[in-house]
Amino acid sequence: MLRARTGSVLRWGAVAVFVTWVFLLAYMLGAASNASAAESDTVVATQNQPKPVLEVRRAEAQTTVAKVSRNVMCPTCDTTLDSSHSPAAERMRVWIQTAVANGWSEDEIMAGLVDEYGGDESILAVPRAEGIGLLAWLVPLVVVLAAASYGLLLVRRWRRNQRSAALENPASSSAGHSS
Repeated sequence: MLRARTGSVLRWGAVAVFVTWVFLLAYMLGAASNASAAESDTVVATQNQPKPVLEVRRAEAQTTVAKVSRNVMCPTCDTTLDSSHSPAAERMRVWIQTAVANGWSEDEIMAGLVDEYGGDESILAVPRAEGIGLLAWLVPLVVVLAAASYGLLLVRRWRRNQRSAALENPASSSAGHSS
């Protein structure tokens, strides 16, 4: 009976590892496709400047290029815009500076950048917590919880086996403890 339970635990562990690898592979394929698509998208950022707002709005908390640059990815080198020195990153910073000068909020700038890149949200450094982006927040949490549960289950079974082995052979366990 113990072997049946152990086999079941091992099967669920294998399933958890398989699911983790599938998500890791999907993430890697997505990153590779974003890198190849970024080469053709750099021209889009230079051609379309943010459309001016009819009135210049000033938000209470002023949006800055540095603040937005920490939350946007460079399409050519896959680093955040604030640490990239590529020509595409510089063009994006100019685009953001124009939007800031026109009084756009950070959310409006982020939405504008996503629109500029054909709706591709991989331009954002942090995925939105809605729609498919919600998976980026939930999957790691589920994997960590599953791994912790699996580890806890293994520790409990190991302790139970240790106790049952000690009960079956009390002479050998007491002989080993005597000094």
